[in-house]
Amino acid sequence: MTAHLRLEEVCKSYPGAEADAVLRGVSLELERGGRLLITGSSGTGKSTLLNLLGGLDRPDSGRIWAAGREIGAMGEGSRARWRGRSVAMVFQGNFLPRGLRAWEAVACQVIWGEGATVAEARGRAREALAAVELEEKAEARVESLSGGQRQRVALARALASRAELVLADEPTTQLDPELGKAVAELLTRLSVEEGRTVVLISHEHGQSWWAGWRRAGLREGLLEEGSAG
Repeated sequence: MTAHLRLEEVCKSYPGAEADAVLRGVSLELERGGRLLITGSSGTGKSTLLNLLGGLDRPDSGRIWAAGREIGAMGEGSRARWRGRSVAMVFQGNFLPRGLRAWEAVACQVIWGEGATVAEARGRAREALAAVELEEKAEARVESLSGGQRQRVALARALASRAELVLADEPTTQLDPELGKAVAELLTRLSVEEGRTVVLISHEHGQSWWAGWRRAGLREGLLEEGSAG
């Protein structure tokens, strides 16, 4: 299959960071419709790598391609438009706009990223909320939801979009095991049935629900293929 994501010797460091760079030459190829689980202890650069893949940051050196386009070579505006159309991100911090109802927080991703009508976006948002068992909270304000519920709203945003690349940072951490398994199955389905490329970070790599996922571990700024550490 054609590589959807390709990283070539990607390095990244931050001002004031101690000792080695966060990423020290990460290379990777992931086919379209592939699914990759990245593991590693805190501070190893997992979230940094996810931000680079989503075009939220640029590498210090090395190159990143997505669907044949070099992300780092895009200007800020082009990268933002590409991200809105092509990337769905599920952040660990649940960065959802306050003051919106749950369905509106989901729908705005569809409207902004795809130019969908409000009616279409509302329908897709409610379907996505139902898929994560949160349909009854569709009218609730984001700030009134629990941490786990906000996590599910963030996931619903990814489900409602038609983005070809889904990036998720610890999507099951705040969920009970039964719902965590259901979320993992949804992410797997995005890859298998819809052909979306899914990259996620999880400390719960030992769970059986990740069976069949390609795995890689980040250690000392390097990506080790096949690792579950």
